[in-house]
Amino acid sequence: MINRIGALVVSIFFITNMCTCFNNSIQAKETSITWSCTLHVNESGGKQDEVVFGEAPDAGDGPPPDSYDVVKPPTPIAPYVKAFFTDNLPSPYDSIWKDYRQYPSASKIWNLTIQWMPGSGSSPTTITVSWLTSEIDNSEYTSVNLCTDTGTILKNMLIYTTYTFSCPAYVPQNFKIRCENTNNPPVTPNIPSGNTTGYHGTSYTYSTSSTDPNGNDLSYQFDWGDTTISSWLGPYQSGELIQTSYIWDAPGTYQVTVKARDIYGTESNWSPALSVEMVNRAPNQPTNPSPAQGATEIPITPTLRWIGSDPDNIDIVTYDIYFGTTSSPLKRVSRQSDASFHPGTLQNQTTYYWQIITWDDFGSSTSSPLWSFSTKDSENDSSNQTNNETNQPPIANASLSQQTGVVGTLLILNGSRSNDPDGYLTKWLWDFGDHTNGSGERTTHTYQNAGSYTVTLTVVDEKNATGNDTILVQILPLNRPPTKPVINGTRTGTKHKMLTYTVQSTDLENNFLQYTITWGDGTQNTSAFLPNRTIYSLSHSWNSPGKYMITATATDNITWSEHASFPVFIDAHFVDTLGFLLDSNNDGVYDSFYTNVTSIATNVQKLTNGSYLLDTDTDGKWNYLYNPSLSSLTKMDTIETTIENQWIFVFIIVLAIAVIMCIVYFYKKNYF
Repeated sequence: MINRIGALVVSIFFITNMCTCFNNSIQAKETSITWSCTLHVNESGGKQDEVVFGEAPDAGDGPPPDSYDVVKPPTPIAPYVKAFFTDNLPSPYDSIWKDYRQYPSASKIWNLTIQWMPGSGSSPTTITVSWLTSEIDNSEYTSVNLCTDTGTILKNMLIYTTYTFSCPAYVPQNFKIRCENTNNPPVTPNIPSGNTTGYHGTSYTYSTSSTDPNGNDLSYQFDWGDTTISSWLGPYQSGELIQTSYIWDAPGTYQVTVKARDIYGTESNWSPALSVEMVNRAPNQPTNPSPAQGATEIPITPTLRWIGSDPDNIDIVTYDIYFGTTSSPLKRVSRQSDASFHPGTLQNQTTYYWQIITWDDFGSSTSSPLWSFSTKDSENDSSNQTNNETNQPPIANASLSQQTGVVGTLLILNGSRSNDPDGYLTKWLWDFGDHTNGSGERTTHTYQNAGSYTVTLTVVDEKNATGNDTILVQILPLNRPPTKPVINGTRTGTKHKMLTYTVQSTDLENNFLQYTITWGDGTQNTSAFLPNRTIYSLSHSWNSPGKYMITATATDNITWSEHASFPVFIDAHFVDTLGFLLDSNNDGVYDSFYTNVTSIATNVQKLTNGSYLLDTDTDGKWNYLYNPSLSSLTKMDTIETTIENQWIFVFIIVLAIAVIMCIVYFYKKNYF
């Protein structure tokens, strides 16, 4: 008896190990999603089905379909009950088994259909739909209801777990799963905390925090009180203290406020204001005079130089220049930008006094000490001859920040390159060509009307001689760029088949628009200039399967719109979130796999049962097994044995039977 039991145990152990060797490496891997809920559909006669809905951060709400839209497997032989979702997607995505939408959202609706197909006759049946409230609790929604197709609430899915109804034969029964997030706005942020006094041009850091009643992450936007509003900063966790920095470019008193926004776009009120005063500091005192203070034997044609600066680094400084033969020299130049001065030809053996006053943009000034120097004697000097020479007129040189401007846009005019060959400049006078005038070595002007204007710069030297220069500026009407184009058309197709797309943009000045469309395959089309808001229609075909990105821009011949993009998938079959299969020759067999991991097309291997082996990381090894007809995806841990090796399994079974027969034979022969 003991021998018989031992033989049986040995046999079972052998067979178990043989089967275990075959059951090698195929294990399913859960797709990474934010939340999901399975609906179990049970018919009173025992027929069953199920569907899954949920959300993932990179899922789309469709159309078009994406890798999160899993097609319903083929129906079995009647009788059966069938449940599926519909999202207005093209076939075969008009019947979805797993329907994942984009996370997060304030509200969503899933369209559920349940159909009873009896084997014969037309008798109705009773169907119960069940679910786990714990699965729905993982969502962000505060209200989830199973409703009729017209919106009447049948069950609160956060409280109840089943719904039973009488289902007629053959007639699809349509339901809606309505999900809503009763979202409360974030709490008004705390008043910003940071320096209340400082200097413009210096960076200062400010902090604040807020909480969200729903526990959502928050982003923050600061109003710096100088017409500047920051971009949204974040997201940060609710209650987290956040910091950001800012530089004011002018002195003044600013009211700094901040508001918060949650992940659904709901905003708080603006916070109380923090009053911040930015103080202007006077320019630094001019230093390093050349000629040096008290210098002697200076040539009679010197160039005076100095160093000027401002502690507020963003300020631009200019200089008043005082020069003469008394200790109270006269002002020779006002608001010059260059830190040098050529006083012309001087007298021999004469003491000259000079002083510099530095000004900043905001009216503050600082004076240098009074400096002096003495010129050399007249020996071997031609000054007398020079002084008898005729004064040469100054040379004007005008330039613009831009030769073409727009109505209402500030232009910068620069006359600093003007010079006087035998003296120095005392005035820069501007005629802007629109019956207005200005002065200064540098100045600004804004034109109020479109047109061509001749700008004239007149410079005056110390002897009142003048020089002129003119420049032409073209002022265009105020122009805003066209709106970002809208691209419409199908997102899926087959190679060599023409697909039609439309592009439309709007120009706020009602200008004609020209469209440029790129197809993602190295080709592009450019339209003629078309009337504003024209829907531009054109067709295109692709020669190879793959993912292509259509881009479109619009121009009014002055400015360009933002780029619009539109993805198109040619001969592509989506595989969950991994990527998509490609059929390069339209023979019904997928030839390669475009993986989202590396954005590279890799080889595939088709098995006799219609499944495909996929290499998703381009390492030459199979990572997944995918069945297109069932939309089933299985992760491969090792690839020593596959379904392709079914004859190995047959051999193992035959061998196991032979072993058992041998044991029985030897037992009957009393060998043990």
